Amino acid sequence: MAVLLGGLMVLSAVQATGAPREGEVRISLRDEGTWIGTRSRVYAVFNTLILANCAALGSASLLYIVNELASAEEGSAEIPRLAWVSLVFIPWSMCLVPLLVRSWKNPPGVELTSHGVNWNTARSWSRHSVDWAEIETVGVTVRRQKVSLICRLATGAVMEINQHGLRSDPKAVAAIVRFYLEHPEHRDALSDPEEALRQFQGTVL
Repeated sequence: MAVLLGGLMVLSAVQATGAPREGEVRISLRDEGTWIGTRSRVYAVFNTLILANCAALGSASLLYIVNELASAEEGSAEIPRLAWVSLVFIPWSMCLVPLLVRSWKNPPGVELTSHGVNWNTARSWSRHSVDWAEIETVGVTVRRQKVSLICRLATGAVMEINQHGLRSDPKAVAAIVRFYLEHPEHRDALSDPEEALRQFQGTVL
């Protein structure tokens, strides 16, 4: 079972972290506006597989150790070191439970609304709401061969999310965010992702 879960986990990781194509933008409706980022179901399934795999490995090791100790004569049980080490997966899987809950609620990505931008970063797993008036510049940066969307605020703070969290081309996303930053008259379209994309393409392209 652990092997099967491990294979599914690897498959999910490949699907979840594949680099987006140039110009690719994946949009959907979420809460208040246009969502560009990871689907909550994708991240939740991926994290569930990790949790289940860790729990299965730890439980199997615990059962093995208990069985060996029960069946062996006093002082004669020889438990492989790997079995003892594998017990760490039990508390590890328990620590992953909060991560699983957050992956349902706040997957990484950005949500564009008529009022501002909601940022969910993979690093903090928390939502940061920014009014349009607070945003000074929007662009991209490259760190360790990963392209990221970057937003500088009037307060000096910097919001950043990489291409894997966006599941889209950061350059294309930056162009969309910049368009709605500079054209407040079109922001009402953000309540409909398809219309928001049409407004951008019809004006810029």
